[in-house]
Amino acid sequence: MKYPKLFSPCHIGNVEIPNRVVVTPMGTGLSDAIGNPTPEYIAYVQERAKGGLGLFITEVVGIDEDYGRSAPRQLMATRYEHVNPWRRLADAVHMYGGKLFAQLQHPGRHTNPDFNPTGIAVAPSAITGFKVDIAPRVLTEEEIKGLVKKFAFGAKLLQMAGVDGVDLHGAHRYLIHQFFSPMINDRTDAYGGSFENRMRFVAEIIAEIRETCGPAFPISVRISATEDYPGGYELDEGVRIAQYLEGLGVDAINVSNGIPEVGYKIQEPPTYPEGWKIGNAREIRKHVKIPVIAVSQIRTPSYAESLVADGSTDFVGITRGHLADPAWCNKAKSGNEMDIRPCVSCLYCFAEIVEFKGIRCATNPQAGRELELASPAPTGGGRNVAIIGAGPAGLEAARLFAQRGFKPVVFERTGVLGGMLHAANKLLDKYRIDWLVANLIYQTQKAGVEFRMNTTPSLAELKALDPAMVVVATGSKPIEVPFPGSNGANVHTVTEYLEGNLQFSGKKIAVIGGGTTGCEVAEKLAIEGKNDVTVVEMREDVGLDMFPIPRRDFMFRMDELKIHRMVNTKLETITAKGITCEDLPTGKKAEVPFDAVIMSLGYQPDNNITQMVKDNFDNVRVIGDAVKVRKIAEALYEGHAAAYSLA
Repeated sequence: MKYPKLFSPCHIGNVEIPNRVVVTPMGTGLSDAIGNPTPEYIAYVQERAKGGLGLFITEVVGIDEDYGRSAPRQLMATRYEHVNPWRRLADAVHMYGGKLFAQLQHPGRHTNPDFNPTGIAVAPSAITGFKVDIAPRVLTEEEIKGLVKKFAFGAKLLQMAGVDGVDLHGAHRYLIHQFFSPMINDRTDAYGGSFENRMRFVAEIIAEIRETCGPAFPISVRISATEDYPGGYELDEGVRIAQYLEGLGVDAINVSNGIPEVGYKIQEPPTYPEGWKIGNAREIRKHVKIPVIAVSQIRTPSYAESLVADGSTDFVGITRGHLADPAWCNKAKSGNEMDIRPCVSCLYCFAEIVEFKGIRCATNPQAGRELELASPAPTGGGRNVAIIGAGPAGLEAARLFAQRGFKPVVFERTGVLGGMLHAANKLLDKYRIDWLVANLIYQTQKAGVEFRMNTTPSLAELKALDPAMVVVATGSKPIEVPFPGSNGANVHTVTEYLEGNLQFSGKKIAVIGGGTTGCEVAEKLAIEGKNDVTVVEMREDVGLDMFPIPRRDFMFRMDELKIHRMVNTKLETITAKGITCEDLPTGKKAEVPFDAVIMSLGYQPDNNITQMVKDNFDNVRVIGDAVKVRKIAEALYEGHAAAYSLA
């Protein structure tokens, strides 16, 4: 075994967890309308249990049907009819030796009134929440006592179903945390004011669960070690909370960080390195004797092993890592790290959840579709498949075709595999894209895929294969708009810059186009050459195609770097001295001086070969950017779906 510390057992209370790897809570949107785990959710969890994890902690489980729903489809533990579906989930995890905890939660002021029959939110104090711009109604002491009972009843239902323990959500400014935080708890009764009073609600919940479920039923509590926000509490208070919880008899501390106002410090985008907040868990572990669970963008087995080995934490949360590859544990345990499909921290998963869609993963097309895309039968029988293009869509198709017993032949017009991912990984903080490219190449080569590099196939070459399917995965090419002056010596493309052909230092530069690529190129120019950069965009703002949390993070960095924005602005001409442009709301025109102009007008499908293929072959699939320019998620899904579809 390559990672002996990571894969050693450890107890939480009286429950032995077979290893130190935990899938911590993450929303999936896969429950049914009344809060039962659906077959889709059970399949999702079971696939990760099958992959060798130690402990799976579910997403939030509601305990209050009147005021306590966070989403239209949320797991619940409020009725006896929930027990049997939960039992099926517990059995699915236990079948593979893993353990299952459920995270009990009440959103408090972050309740979405649209999803609750009462139409209002309740909280310790009438302070408006970040997510819902409606002041909550203040809970009475009698109502608080009622919620304590509801937490305990939910725990009892889960215990009856065979769930191994519960995790109380006391982080991220949900209800329990709302009592903790002096910033948003201004009560003057027994539940506000002093530290002990602010901890009273969780203390009563823990005591009631012990009374209802017995002393042997494990309880962990998730906390924000710091609120990481002006006026919020710092790490010393997080340590104090953890110590107090230990004194109340909880069995583990699940350490997170932050509040929704700084959501990018809870669900971190790519700019945050692996282990960036591990110091919080390490400090808490110094002050408690019960196990600590740490989350911190932990992606690699070697780093996870080091955290357990050096005593930073007892358990490591590898949650998005398991979304990307359910078999993360088994592959790591066998020393086959190259075969782990990586999480690239893009937060596509979170973007889908905030829109109340089912869970998805950019790098794993099967995530949330475990039943829909169950492992297909190996029916290839050695039949040939032609794939034109070796970007992410083509590589994923080739991998699955080969695993199914087909013989994919991939034609790639360049000398490198990975397509546009090679441009993306030149941007700042995109090194995880290299992990994905390496994984795609490794998996296709391991599967025996044939590559014909520096080749655009002729019709004769394609016909010679007698392919069962031709997959067109030719990707995209830059959009070129012939503005007056666009051929000038001071005008360059994003591709030229990212390929390293251009160097700028201390220059005044205009980036034309404020989509994701233009924004990230502007950041790279501002940091690496200390250039004075302006992004010119026709729409009302820049970065509108980014996922929500990465965009918030980027806009902060943009301000810190003093990158200028000219929005609602139309480029008209480019001169040797700069640009002329029109302010669209007013119609006013201006000349703005720049030393250089970088064109980032987006991409369009590169489908020059598509019609020839369609005219000569019956079974043709066009996938990825060759259909429409989108993101990695769509490319990999369509490649996977193409290979899945062929009988």
